[in-house]
Amino acid sequence: MESRASTGKHRPWFERSPELLAWELRRFDAWRFPYEIDEDAKARGFLILRTEVPFAGEQRSVEVRYPAETPEFPPVVFDEPVLGRHQHPFHGNFCLLGRPEDDWPAASWGAADLIGYQLLELLTDGEAGEATVRANEEPMPEPYSAYYRYDHNAAILIPGNLASPAGQGGSLRVRRFRARQFVLLAMDKDTGDPRLTDFLQLPGSRELTGRWIRLNTPPPAGPNARELLGWLREEHGELFPPPRPPRGKQQGRDSGPDVVAIVFPEEALPDGTPRDGWLVVHRSGSGGTLLHAQVVSEEERSRRIPELSELPKRKVVVIGVGGLGGELAVQLARAGVGRLHLFDHDRFEASNSVRHVLGVEMAGIDKSEGVADACRRANPLSEIAMEPGVHFGSVDPKSPTALERLEAALEDADLVVETTGVNQIETLVSRVAWESDVPAVLCWLTDGAHAGHLVRLVAGRTACGKCFFTRERAGELLQGDADPTAVAFAQGCSHPTTTGASFEHSELVANTTRLCASMLSEGAYPDPGWDHAVMNFRHDPRVAENRRFVAEDLPPTEDCARCRPAAG
Repeated sequence: MESRASTGKHRPWFERSPELLAWELRRFDAWRFPYEIDEDAKARGFLILRTEVPFAGEQRSVEVRYPAETPEFPPVVFDEPVLGRHQHPFHGNFCLLGRPEDDWPAASWGAADLIGYQLLELLTDGEAGEATVRANEEPMPEPYSAYYRYDHNAAILIPGNLASPAGQGGSLRVRRFRARQFVLLAMDKDTGDPRLTDFLQLPGSRELTGRWIRLNTPPPAGPNARELLGWLREEHGELFPPPRPPRGKQQGRDSGPDVVAIVFPEEALPDGTPRDGWLVVHRSGSGGTLLHAQVVSEEERSRRIPELSELPKRKVVVIGVGGLGGELAVQLARAGVGRLHLFDHDRFEASNSVRHVLGVEMAGIDKSEGVADACRRANPLSEIAMEPGVHFGSVDPKSPTALERLEAALEDADLVVETTGVNQIETLVSRVAWESDVPAVLCWLTDGAHAGHLVRLVAGRTACGKCFFTRERAGELLQGDADPTAVAFAQGCSHPTTTGASFEHSELVANTTRLCASMLSEGAYPDPGWDHAVMNFRHDPRVAENRRFVAEDLPPTEDCARCRPAAG
């Protein structure tokens, strides 16, 4: 059979580097492992060889498969399933490295070394029993549900409050919100967290019914939907009612559930602590789709961002959700802030997409509404309040003023962030926040987005906003680079804007989010130690005296009536 070498540059690694293949085989000789090369596979461009290792008093044949990316990626070693841990229960490949892509000592180890150092030790521990395997393994969980072969683009979201249902089984309801994406709505009489289920009630959504069952151990069948459904029919036929009787020449139709779910204990944490795992099949015709079950909860989110575990308890008010504020609001939602209150008066223009978190499909939408939707997509557990069309400085006797709406929003806020870059709004927000004893963060870009400013004002700790802006205008504080000619009038003088790319905005947003996180996390996330920072984006970082990032403190002003209590 002709080798794939004839196809050109994509030659197999062992033909491209014959010296590497020779070295690999010498490693087997050094370990005294006999080997046999699969010549048919080699002719097709793959290297597969077989060797023997001792286990349970006999020599077992194991298969080694080399990836095309050899030597950068490790070979995979297979056998019939013989171990309860560190071996795939369906395919038989061993887990021999904690993090295969990172732990593999490429070009210094061969497959024989992987077998000699790792597999033999694992098999020896396996003969001694599972307790020995656990004692010598890395602190890493082995969730059984990870061994299954889930269908492409197929998932079901499990609200956190339904992730560990009581009882041994019952009914369930799910909603299909896209072709192969579902959300669990209810199990028996318990309904899912509406923050998730209501958000995923999209146009065209359809509700389905199903059955679930609890098992004491993981199911032995897999790894795909067909094997799992076949096992369920044999072992748990009560989930599938008999077909309806045929009418005339029509065949009897399966009246079973649309969705079948199995709940069982599996490892969840590095110490082996179990939790409920899920296997969910959406039935269609004679087959089904295996959906990857994913729990959506604050607990699951905090496992990935443990330093920010306090943020779900916090409320942040964001003034202005344009290029800066829109991205900042989404970042705060991702970080886990429990409540966000968004203020903006403007609509989204298609050309705003050059530096806004929203895309052109949101043209004409109130920015606060569009950004609120983006925040929910980032974190549906974050509660979003909006103040669209709020215009500071306008006079409308028939409705609450913008100031009244701001004061109401700050009553239970933990932080307010001002992002408009409009001096009147900055001074207004800093004053109202100071009087409300709510910490404030101000951020803005200089003309042309050559630099970004970031300020925090905290009553009892820093200067007040009036003192900051007085000193900043007088040139007594750090100044950022600017291009005063960089102004663009999108729709006449009523809609002035400035030039600047999204990546300049994003750098300021990242630093603003870090500052907010430190102020909201009660010390779990490190405090930067400064109150005013300037980022000069275009400075050469190789020039020491031309610093790109500079910062300073803002101590209270002793002769200011507002600052004086803080100054002592």
